[in-house]
Amino acid sequence: MVYETTATEKNIPVYIYENTQVMPRIYFAKSVKFVNPENAFDELLKVKDFHNLTLIECQKDCPKSKLLISDINIELLLISDINNSIVKIKTSEEGWLVYSDANLPTWEAYIDGQKTDIYTANYLFKSVFVPEGEHEVVFKYPGLWEQDRAAFKNLIFNF
Repeated sequence: MVYETTATEKNIPVYIYENTQVMPRIYFAKSVKFVNPENAFDELLKVKDFHNLTLIECQKDCPKSKLLISDINIELLLISDINNSIVKIKTSEEGWLVYSDANLPTWEAYIDGQKTDIYTANYLFKSVFVPEGEHEVVFKYPGLWEQDRAAFKNLIFNF
């Protein structure tokens, strides 16, 4: 419990608890295991602690970082607004940045203005591979027209 108060004139108790097991909204993966998207859910069920292991859905040509994140000096700042999310990062080594938000099909990611691939992390979330140094990572979710066009395209090609 981190806070306690009462509400209304009836003095109803209100308790606020902190969940120390929750993962941050944006974080660098400590270690990564690449999994086939078709087996991702089965692999997810095997993970005991997501603080230590992140699953990245990737079958070939997967970017690999040199070190575990515990060996890396990272400064991370998240700035977000209603239209997009901007992450400013300074790292001494490259690594996998995980954004704990649904990886829907029309999301786009840019590192220093250059479009980059988005990988699915832990069966649901967005992840990008970030090179060492100071970078700006931008996640953009296009407007409804682009979503409708992508959905229509998928519908046509899946029949």
